[in-house]
Amino acid sequence: MELPLQLTKKSALQKCLTSDGILLRERCIKLLDAHSAKKIDALLAIDTFFEYGNILLTYIHADEIPQELSVNTLLDETIEILIDIAFYHENIILNLLQRAYDTPDLSSTLWSKSGCYLKNGLGILDYLSSLINKFQYHSKYYELMNQLSLEFKLLQQLSIIVLSLSKLRSKIYNEKNDAILDFQEEDLRELASNSSFYAKICIGCRELLFQHNKKEFKSLLLTTALGYYLDSLTFLLLSMDQYNNDECGIAIGMLEQSIKSLSGIIPLSELNTTILNEKTIKKKDIFKLKIQSKKNPLRMDSKITNYGTKTGKNNNNNTLIPVLQDSLDDFVIPLITLLRYRYNITNEKLSFKPVENDRTKLERFFPRGKIPDLNGTKWVFHNNKLVQEGNIVIKHGQQTNYF
Repeated sequence: MELPLQLTKKSALQKCLTSDGILLRERCIKLLDAHSAKKIDALLAIDTFFEYGNILLTYIHADEIPQELSVNTLLDETIEILIDIAFYHENIILNLLQRAYDTPDLSSTLWSKSGCYLKNGLGILDYLSSLINKFQYHSKYYELMNQLSLEFKLLQQLSIIVLSLSKLRSKIYNEKNDAILDFQEEDLRELASNSSFYAKICIGCRELLFQHNKKEFKSLLLTTALGYYLDSLTFLLLSMDQYNNDECGIAIGMLEQSIKSLSGIIPLSELNTTILNEKTIKKKDIFKLKIQSKKNPLRMDSKITNYGTKTGKNNNNNTLIPVLQDSLDDFVIPLITLLRYRYNITNEKLSFKPVENDRTKLERFFPRGKIPDLNGTKWVFHNNKLVQEGNIVIKHGQQTNYF
């Protein structure tokens, strides 16, 4: 199964829809066809799908449903429309996160915007779940809805991680985007100041990811690669904290575990030419800052268009979403290389601490993970429109809808 969900070309609904409703349905189908061609405006899709969804919900909430229509037919198409609305919210979030990572000076603003889409998208799924429960309808998409809800919660935490990596990266580079390879101990202490907090987020994400054991639906986000990424980043962040506390032997062991986790994503042969090669540290191009010149945040490019829920041979369970892959290529791996060199030199010349390589013992230093706790926006159907609850106000004793 692949997202976005496709509407059938012919449906019993067409016999009951008004001319405007038929036109909106055709527009939705055209947009879905455009998605297949990798050319679609996510905001336009959301607006159009909302308009058509409102028509379907009007039928569902009517006192009497037309005789030629069944509740199941209405619910099936409504579920597909609302799931697709949530899906396009997710695509916008991924684009915003990519821009936040690529443009550190705008990352806070972009992260805030992505937070709104996170809450709205999750809220749509919550509303859909309540609608299904109201009619006690057994939908074939129920597990898919649960998976999408999990993805929104994970993306909340991953957004914080992306923002933190973007800020950390900006501290590593000077104004000319060259790596500061010889930063001092105070620079490393500054980098480590919040590393334990971010590690808690990684641990919480990983714990939530392990709760997802459904095999029917697979996605680009919920992959084995994400587990390796979170594991590697956890050990990397905590190594900085341990090094800052003068526990050089533990820091080295954690960094080695970080590298082992990375080998689950990147072949060890490739890591041998970077992290494991001490000559690499002397190269001036160890850090390669990637700033995209093309900025088109809400139209999906080829990276994001391929994002979706898939099964079968086309699903690559060892793939990261583009922004996380970028963070590996141009920041995390070079940083591990740099820190590995620094840790080993410090330990050989100053600390003389035994290196701890036992993963079980190293995990004893793990803090408790921060589990994602995102709450979705409350959506209600009011005046024949699906609106946010906060947009309904009381005016002169009557409810007025501001949409």
